[in-house]
Amino acid sequence: MNSSFALCIAITSTILLVAAQKGQHHSSSSKDLEAKTLIASGWWDDYDTKNFSLDHCKWHGVTCNNGGHVVGISLENAISFKTLNLLVFRHLVRIHIYGCQLGDRIPTQIGALSELAYLNLSTNFLTGGLPLSIGNLTKLETLDLSWNSLNGSIPSQIGALLKLEILRLEANNLNGHLPYSLGNLTNLQRLDISLNQISGSIPAEMGNLSNLAYLNLQRNKIGGPIPSTLCQLISLETMHLSHNEINGSIPTNIGNLAKLFDLDLVWCKFPKSSFPNRKLEDYPTDFPPPTQTKETYPIYIFFPLAPLVLALVGFLFLCKLKSNKVNPSQPLATKHGDIFKIWNFNGKIAYEEIIEATKDFDIKYCIGTGGYGSVYRAKLPNGRVVALKKLHRLEGQNPTYDKCFKNEAKILSQIRHQNIVKLFGYCLHKRCMFLIYDYMERGSLFCVLRYENEALDLDWIKRVNVVKSIAHALSYMHHDCTPPILHRDVSTNNILLNSKLEARLSDFGIARVLDPNSSNQTQIAGTRGYIAPGHQGNCCIYSLLALFFLSFLHKSPL
Repeated sequence: MNSSFALCIAITSTILLVAAQKGQHHSSSSKDLEAKTLIASGWWDDYDTKNFSLDHCKWHGVTCNNGGHVVGISLENAISFKTLNLLVFRHLVRIHIYGCQLGDRIPTQIGALSELAYLNLSTNFLTGGLPLSIGNLTKLETLDLSWNSLNGSIPSQIGALLKLEILRLEANNLNGHLPYSLGNLTNLQRLDISLNQISGSIPAEMGNLSNLAYLNLQRNKIGGPIPSTLCQLISLETMHLSHNEINGSIPTNIGNLAKLFDLDLVWCKFPKSSFPNRKLEDYPTDFPPPTQTKETYPIYIFFPLAPLVLALVGFLFLCKLKSNKVNPSQPLATKHGDIFKIWNFNGKIAYEEIIEATKDFDIKYCIGTGGYGSVYRAKLPNGRVVALKKLHRLEGQNPTYDKCFKNEAKILSQIRHQNIVKLFGYCLHKRCMFLIYDYMERGSLFCVLRYENEALDLDWIKRVNVVKSIAHALSYMHHDCTPPILHRDVSTNNILLNSKLEARLSDFGIARVLDPNSSNQTQIAGTRGYIAPGHQGNCCIYSLLALFFLSFLHKSPL
């Protein structure tokens, strides 16, 4: 008995030892495969692979667990890349790939990444539909596929993501109806499906989203009445339903939403008699419909454009504004290593008041996400509305984004021009970094041109003025700043419009102060389709011409 028992133990131990060795070999092989896949992608050619650290876990944007497996990939605004087989990285928890111009479909195999909790593939020119397998990502808490060219309908499988807190699908070409399964996402706090082609009605099941604080469905083709179940959203603070076909009576108990402070229902089809008399802050009572439908939107522009193009090119080379010379290369003054400077708006604005205006940068005040930070709308104590660009905490630890952020503060604090977005102040602190801009009510030129209801307001004269305004701004930067400045990313996303549709050039994060003795003029940067082939000092002129054709011909430069 004893000898048999000992023999069993010996055999079992041998089997376990062999299994452990195989497991270690498999783990080592999978880690090697992850490293080889990263190298083959070409995405890290401009980073650590030049000096080639054998430890891929030390590469820019790569995070590994204690076992050496890749659990996080974070890349933004990469220009040179081949491809990346994400399915190799079975331990991935976080994918943040923003503005990397992927230009492909979302692979159906992405549903195999069962550990994924955060997925951001925004602003990547992605096409095709949302894969049904996305419903397998049951640990997902954040899903951001915004600002792409995705089409098709939202799959009902998305209702299986029960842990989801943030769902952003805005600025795509999604159509079809909102799935009833959205009502299953009871942990959802932010839902943004604006700027699409969604039709049908708002599902009554969305009244189950008891934790929802931000709802944005504006600029779609949604019809029918507002379901009364939305009045059960006790956590709701922001609801944007404007620019839709919504009709019928507004639920009378909508005023019972105690936390609701931002309600936007403009350009819908409500009868005026349906508006309840509720004391909501800044609640408009007059909602004028669009004055013209897209069917009556003529385009007769080809013949008159030729002389305008020639005039524009001549203007860029000959125009020189008579402004005082400035020196944007002067260093910022610091105090104890931190900077907080706010120019007065008819009174002193304290740091605490800035934080209070956004409730410590609460997501409900977020109006957009840029290349290296988020933009918030804030109403200051003196009544002025401003835009705050805040560097993400994660990106703040990245020297590249930190440098871009400080570069933007440095340049804009030194230059003044009527066609460049006005910087009111900035805060550069290791715990909180943000810039304070003049708020531009109509948003980016990209958004206005993307939707014909918006584009109708931008007639041909206004479009010419937009291009001329940006040309003036670039001429000022090239000729009246000492040394000159290259913006390097002139695109419709970086041109903002105020309430009068007057244009301002923005986003100076990758702008460069020219140094004739430096190679920085030849570094590739910018938005695909707007980048000059030579990447030299003519890059802004090339971008402006691309902007011109996009504005008038409705043809993408991509």
